[in-house]
Amino acid sequence: MPKQHQADFGSIAEEEKPYFALILKHVLFKLYKKLQSPDYNHVIKTAHRYKAEEPQVHWYCQIQPRLTTRAGFEMGSGISINPSLPEADADFLNASVEEEEFLRNGEFII
Repeated sequence: MPKQHQADFGSIAEEEKPYFALILKHVLFKLYKKLQSPDYNHVIKTAHRYKAEEPQVHWYCQIQPRLTTRAGFEMGSGISINPSLPEADADFLNASVEEEEFLRNGEFII
């Protein structure tokens, strides 16, 4: 999610793109290392350009690892169930992912 109001992802400034790419790569690296390379979906939720000035709307990137098998409720409703607490998940993903693995000689790797 952008720090400043921005409803339309298509309006992201050129100088912001490398930062977004770096953050996305860092998050995906953590998922790769901590969850042993899971399948995942990522979606950028954005407003249409004609609604770009709406003050209550912000674009954001949603990353959803597929860690469980979908069952009846998920298949019938299209709603995914997360059986864990977000706080516990954040603690798990933030623990012991070494930055030097992410940065090697100034270049980003996976």
